Amino acid sequence: MRSQTDQQANFYTLAHYSRVEVEVGQVFDPYSHNQEPSSCVIESGTIALFAQVGQNERFFLTIVGKGFIFSVDADPSAASSSLNISAEAITPTFIRYVRSARWKGVCASHPQLREKSLCDLAALSHAIQGHLSWVRDRSNSDRALFAIQRFAYSQGEAVDNGYLSVLLRRTELARWLGLSYDRVGRIIRDLHNKGDVRISGHKLLVRASALPQRSHRMLSAMVYEPGTAAPQAI
Repeated sequence: MRSQTDQQANFYTLAHYSRVEVEVGQVFDPYSHNQEPSSCVIESGTIALFAQVGQNERFFLTIVGKGFIFSVDADPSAASSSLNISAEAITPTFIRYVRSARWKGVCASHPQLREKSLCDLAALSHAIQGHLSWVRDRSNSDRALFAIQRFAYSQGEAVDNGYLSVLLRRTELARWLGLSYDRVGRIIRDLHNKGDVRISGHKLLVRASALPQRSHRMLSAMVYEPGTAAPQAI
């Protein structure tokens, strides 16, 4: 795991490049800025990543946070014209963009950035290949549980009996999954009845062991603790 000093040095390196504020709910392209191919680094905040497949299908992938790097010279979307990666801020977020023409020079001067970007690319590629193949064949209930747990691992507060407490609006979850508000409400009630989640006022209590073990292993590489630059295994 990289130290806070390493991470601060990375941000200092990018201090002269475009700093962009992303509001909660705003969708943006992490590989383009002002219609120019660019790399970006999450300076602060938390974003949800989605794979857009074809015209109408969007799949929730995972949540990443401070320190994650999207390297334009290693965009996993480039391998397939039918796949695009989009990002949506779920907390107030600031990112730094570096144009493609300058990114290689920055990495040459600061090898730690290049190393970090390759690690993050490997994690993101793992998410695309593993999560997408798993999620596409699952029910809406499984997809909802998948997204709720990702959010809980990133934003939840540990409570008694192995649960994480998280405030996740149904409208947000419905938008992530491409489902109606009413449908998401029924799914949450079903998950509650099965014991995968518990409804507690406006919050959800998420059982940490609710996901199948196969998915649990695939997800571990992509979980980020707020305020750290390196992924934390579950």
